[in-house]
Amino acid sequence: MALKCLWIFIPPTSKSWGGNNVNDLETPVAFPGDAYKRAANSSVHVRLGFVAQVMQELAVLFGEDHASLRLGEKEVDDFLNMIHQMKDGLLSCMKNKKSRWNKKLYRYFKRLSSDVLEQKKNSAEAWEMIRREAIMHIFHASLLITT
Repeated sequence: MALKCLWIFIPPTSKSWGGNNVNDLETPVAFPGDAYKRAANSSVHVRLGFVAQVMQELAVLFGEDHASLRLGEKEVDDFLNMIHQMKDGLLSCMKNKKSRWNKKLYRYFKRLSSDVLEQKKNSAEAWEMIRREAIMHIFHASLLITT
């Protein structure tokens, strides 16, 4: 991607955030792979905006009551700081800071909140599902930015 931007996207590994024990828990909400495919076939501006939205949605999701998350408060704070830095860095690369938000992606994250966290009462199992989804999003977002 030919960007004249001083900010570099360096995604975290699953080991850097909670170890590599991403279990086989399946969420009742399907991963929005089609939204990522459409973004991948779009302009650089659209891809940057899409990934910035992913980072924003993750920040909102992890801003919820995450007391049952099997990570310490410092790890969660570090993760949220990294997410905000990524979002701000992406926005700094964009000429027009206003990007159309992807409604399907927005609804997907709302369903993660309601169908996983709320229905499972913010349990440790629910947060493990959310952690797994977050790692997948960061991986797929890094592919969008680096290709």
